[in-house]
Amino acid sequence: MKFLKYILEILFPVSCVSCGASINDEKNLFCAKCLTETVFTSYPSVLKNEMVDRLVSIGSLKAAYAPLYFKKDAPVKNVFYKIKYGNRPDVAQKMAEFATEKFMKILPVDLKLDGVCYVPIHKIKLSKRGYNQSAIIAKVVADKLELPLVHVLERSSNIETQTHFGRIDRLKNQEGTIVASKNVIRHKHLLIIDDILTTGATIETCYDALRLSNPHCLISILTLAVTDSW
Repeated sequence: MKFLKYILEILFPVSCVSCGASINDEKNLFCAKCLTETVFTSYPSVLKNEMVDRLVSIGSLKAAYAPLYFKKDAPVKNVFYKIKYGNRPDVAQKMAEFATEKFMKILPVDLKLDGVCYVPIHKIKLSKRGYNQSAIIAKVVADKLELPLVHVLERSSNIETQTHFGRIDRLKNQEGTIVASKNVIRHKHLLIIDDILTTGATIETCYDALRLSNPHCLISILTLAVTDSW
C-alpha cells in the first residue's frame, strides 16, 4: 500500500489549490504560505452568523454557512478564478469536500434537509465554460450528505456580469431570470449551493423562484466563501 501511495504521489502530485505549489499532506488544500494569507470564517453555528444576517430578506431561511472569506488580495481569489475561468472542476470538487466537512461538523441534528439544489447558469454560459461550478459543488455536497441532487432551478435568460454591481442593481439585473420546476413541490427543505455569497441577490432570486412553486419550502445555504463586505 505504501508503494502504491508513493507511485500515485509521483503520477498525481498534490498541489496547493491556489498557487499550485507541491504539498506533502494530501489532506491540506493550501500550501503553508497561502494558508497564512487565507481567512476562515470560523462560524460556531449555521443558524446564527453574518451570512444569515445578510440574507435576512429570505423569510424561510433556516441556515447558512461558508468556510472561507473571499478577499480580492488573498490567495483564495486564485482558487475561484481557476474554478470559474480556468477549467478546473477538480478544484471545485476539492473545495466542495472541504466546505461540506466543515458544514457537517456544526450542522444541528434536528435540521432536516431533503434535497440539494444549485444556482443555475444560462445555457450560453454553460456552453462556453463547459460546466456549472455550482452544480459540481452541489454533487459533492449531496453525495456527502447522502441527499438527492435535484435539478429544480433554471436560468431562463443570460445576464451580464455582476462583478461591479451593488445589491440593488444585482436584484434588478436578475429579476425573473431564474425559474423553478414544479418538482420543487415535493421538497420541504432544500439546501441551495453557490460558489460565493456576495450581496445575496442571486440566492434571493433563487428563493423567489422556489417560493412561486412551493411557498412552504424551507431554504438553507452553503457556499465555498462569503465576501467580507457587501
